[in-house]
Formats: sequence, C-alpha cells, structure tokens
Amino acid sequence: MGGGKKGLALFLWVYLLDLSKALAVLVPLKLLPGPPPGMDWVPGALFFLGGVSVIAGHCYSPWLRFQGGKGVATTCGVLLVLDWRILLLGLVLFFLVLLLSRMVSLGSITMGLSLPFLWLLLPEGGGRNWGEFLFLAVLGLFILYRHRSNLGRILQGKERKVSFPWTKKEAESR
Repeated sequence: MGGGKKGLALFLWVYLLDLSKALAVLVPLKLLPGPPPGMDWVPGALFFLGGVSVIAGHCYSPWLRFQGGKGVATTCGVLLVLDWRILLLGLVLFFLVLLLSRMVSLGSITMGLSLPFLWLLLPEGGGRNWGEFLFLAVLGLFILYRHRSNLGRILQGKERKVSFPWTKKEAESR
C-alpha cells in the first residue's frame, strides 16, 4: 500500500464511502417504530436482511460485473449501527494485527473471525440476542471467504505488506 499521504487520504475516503453504504441502509431501519405485538422478530430480521444485502451488494455489484470489494469497510458500517463497541474492539484488533504483521488482509480476517467473540465480551448479562451472535459469525465467515486468495498468499509467505514511516527508515539504513 504505497502512495504516502495521498494513498492514505484515498484509502480513508473509500473506507468512509463504503462504511456509509451500510449507514444509508441500516440507520433508517433503526428509526422505524417498534413492531406490533407478536412481531418482535421483525426488526432483527430486517436488520439481518439489510446488513447482508448491503454487504453482498458491495461485494457483488452489478455495476462492476458482479465484482467488488472484500466487504470489510461495509461490515464496519453494519457494526457501527449494530453496536459501536464491537466495531471499536474489532478495529483495535485489526490495527494490532496490522502493526505486528504489516498485512491488511490478515488484520481484516482476524477482525472478521473475532466478531462473535467480541460480542461475547460485551457485558449484557442474560438478555442476549443470540441471533446477533449468529449474524456476526456469518459476517466473519463471509470476510474469510472473500479473503481466500489472500489467505493462500499468506500461507505461501507471498502476501503484500504495507510499509510504515518508521519501517522505511529501518530499510534505508540497511
């Protein structure tokens, strides 16, 4: 991932645009009035369908001949609406893995697979919605699936690594 400041600025713009796709779909769903009696399952089902649809639409865009991104930034938007604490913990984990490995893909895979476990860390007591746990597990497995070529390169030791300003100085001194 080169490009210095311009590359980072472009990355942030694309990340925010991809994240906003999920916000555009899911925030209105959260603002709907409560369901009628006996239909308590409807908001969760709508959220699940909206979240899966926006991520799938990003990854398999008909405008791009059913090609697209890996779905991580859009998943971050889903997490922001679902529970910002999971997003925060996931991003901490992502950046930790990125700093240690210098591989964005490994950070993304780790974050994705950790989502249901991060949900378990939330102090919710006995009032848990286990549908959310399952939803997060599906999202994590989908992120792993979308990164399958990266995973192959990681296992072969051929995955591209990002450079940080402090690693460039080390490389120049050698």
